[in-house]
Amino acid sequence: MKFDPSNPPYIPGGFPTLDRRTVSMAATHCLPPAPLGEGGCAREPHYNVHNLYGLSEAIATRKAVDKIIGSRSLIIARSTYPGSGQVSGAWLGDTASSWGDLRLSVAGTLSMGILGVPMVGADICGFAGNTTRELCVRWHQLGSLYPFSRNHNELYGVPQEPYAFDAEALAIIRRALLTRYSLVSYLYSLAHQAHADGTPIWRPLLMEFGGELGEVAGLDEQFMLGPCILVSPVLREGRTSVRAYLPRGRWFEFGGGREVAG
Repeated sequence: MKFDPSNPPYIPGGFPTLDRRTVSMAATHCLPPAPLGEGGCAREPHYNVHNLYGLSEAIATRKAVDKIIGSRSLIIARSTYPGSGQVSGAWLGDTASSWGDLRLSVAGTLSMGILGVPMVGADICGFAGNTTRELCVRWHQLGSLYPFSRNHNELYGVPQEPYAFDAEALAIIRRALLTRYSLVSYLYSLAHQAHADGTPIWRPLLMEFGGELGEVAGLDEQFMLGPCILVSPVLREGRTSVRAYLPRGRWFEFGGGREVAG
């Protein structure tokens, strides 16, 4: 059976056809097999190259901004493709203002890092729908440690800037943000390592503690921030504590210094 790119044996979620809002999947592109200017091209169907659009635009944007400002720039792209992490960061899309999406942002950030896009994060407090005081506070505590950290809201959502909340919530959020600033040198070192050899900034525990694979393989609500900091955030409504796995070794409470056995 011959494959028809305009009528594949599947339908993408939310779209009736693959060519919605773009050209036909069978349309032909002329791709240069050699550096631009040497002539000649390879003919490829749009089906094979559509997802290169985001990467190509990120490369062009990065080059232009670097030239304009005269130094390394930071650009954030919604569309990603293998290699995108070399030129741009990303965010996890229009996350809902929900506890479920707060939890999913941990796995999403870890996955993107493993796939070569280390500068990534979710919209703190969520994007779609209205956040709550508790959710936004907890999301700031987690999101202050995202590699790419920002509070981002839809146009008609309730205000979710830190100053939109009461003094107690604002103080908690401020502490979270100050914690991030206290770690700037560490985060910069992790970003440099990611640039140099692709090691993610956020790491699943199995990357650092492979010898305890049976215990850490399924953990998706804890992560390592680099090789030194184990993070176990509160990700459920109404909770004030979490049950966390501490790998073997000597651990010290962040900020307080109390030793905890693994």
